Amino acid sequence: DAAFDFIYESMSGASPWFVTFDTVSGSTLQVMSGATIDDQRLDMKFDLDYYLDEGKDNFAVGFSKEKDYLSIFGSLGAQRHFNDKNTTLDVAGSFAYDWVEPTDGGTPLRIDEDTKWSLDLFAGLTQIVSRHSTAQFTINFKHSEGFLNDPYKLIQIIGPSGFQADDKRPGRRDQGTLMLRYRHHLEDIEASVHLDYRFYTDSWDLVSHTIDLAWYQHVTDWLSITPSARWYSQSKVYFYEPFLDSSVTTATLPSRRSSDFRLSPYGAVSVRIKMDFQLEDLFEYDVDGFAEAIGITDGLDLIATISYERYMQDGNFGIDALGEFEQAPALVSFNLWAVSLNMRF
Repeated sequence: DAAFDFIYESMSGASPWFVTFDTVSGSTLQVMSGATIDDQRLDMKFDLDYYLDEGKDNFAVGFSKEKDYLSIFGSLGAQRHFNDKNTTLDVAGSFAYDWVEPTDGGTPLRIDEDTKWSLDLFAGLTQIVSRHSTAQFTINFKHSEGFLNDPYKLIQIIGPSGFQADDKRPGRRDQGTLMLRYRHHLEDIEASVHLDYRFYTDSWDLVSHTIDLAWYQHVTDWLSITPSARWYSQSKVYFYEPFLDSSVTTATLPSRRSSDFRLSPYGAVSVRIKMDFQLEDLFEYDVDGFAEAIGITDGLDLIATISYERYMQDGNFGIDALGEFEQAPALVSFNLWAVSLNMRF
């Protein structure tokens, strides 16, 4: 079984640049890059699956191209069933090599070009616990090496001789993730409970916890409703600071430094509700010959999804206590409505 994916996206807007300190209000302020980001991304991927009696093997290659970025990657994976297919083992490995060439490169605060590579290893075990329950445990390890800085981020030195310095991160990063998933079907009321827990840690001293709880309720043959809630908490990396004080000079700059809010200590809470509509055979017609051979059925189905999410980020939602000015001012809260419509024939 082979598949070819092609994705083209266009993106524009502003992004957080650096953090400064407002002496009048006594608080931190986020400086944005301005609405100057304009980029397009092209993704191409080729997947090949080889099915066996007790599982399958997978091979994939592809690339991703942006104006300032090129990544090529490949992966190998295998899946095997045991214990009368009550137990499934998945293993996979992937390798990626990236070229980074920032726009407006070659300035004192922005490199001209550089590279990085990463190796990603994955293993997962899925077990059917009972007629109504399944459990899954996965482990993931990723090693990255090379240019891991963000060339578009700066850090501000506060004081009379204040200046900006570039983002400097370690040249390697080891990341580990453990995931536990539990699914339980409530047959009498045609519902399912999904509970996920994720633990993450890395060599930059970042530790995070994620808990995700969802209720899948079948209402009618054509409607299901899914309310869910998610909580996330992370510590900061050891070199994160929103800004540096006036005692820092160009000669005493820390060798590792970043004001990137994604590396700061914070937590997030989100609640979501989703409705799925599946209307089958809205129009019926006869198919035969070639159309039937390639999978076209004798009816048109309409699949629609409407969802609403309330997402909130705040330093106080996390486990770790915040030091003075440690909360990143770029943390956001928002409401998100989404609608999707698909047709199947």
